[in-house]
Amino acid sequence: MPPSDDIIELNVGGVPFHTSTSTLCNSRSQGSMLCALACTDLPSFRDRHGRIFIDRDGARFRVVLNFLRNGTVHVVNGLVPCPETGGSVALTALLEEAMFFALAGLERAVREHLDRIELEESLEMMDADSTKQSQESVSVSVSKSDVGSPTSGRQAEKNGVFGKSAPLETVGDYQFTLDAEF
Repeated sequence: MPPSDDIIELNVGGVPFHTSTSTLCNSRSQGSMLCALACTDLPSFRDRHGRIFIDRDGARFRVVLNFLRNGTVHVVNGLVPCPETGGSVALTALLEEAMFFALAGLERAVREHLDRIELEESLEMMDADSTKQSQESVSVSVSKSDVGSPTSGRQAEKNGVFGKSAPLETVGDYQFTLDAEF
């Protein structure tokens, strides 16, 4: 195994990266393809500058390398911002990279973020459905001739005029139901 302070030069999808063997072979990358490339005699392709060539997306790899350096993935609205490039990487794309490089810690972190997003979206949908149901109004047709009849409200309700069971309110000569929003 090379010393931990060796500099490793990579070419990932045409983007050059410089890192150390200690980054590629740390506790977050044990058993990964990157650790094997950096710390064993695993055959690898080299570009014309002698850098290890990996045929993957360079922008995605930047996020992978930053995870290996600091152990975190910063997520904003399901995307991982890449300030160096001005772009971002989708979590699903990052999951592909984690699986390709066999980085179990990164895969676990991404799946946790994806699960959290899915849960939040489910809760938002449930909340939206609940709000929609509570905002449904009840239509009532009551004529002045119906007022005063002892069974008019119950009969209308029984006949489905009100649609929902709601208490009758009387204002002047008219009876009506109020929606929960009022």
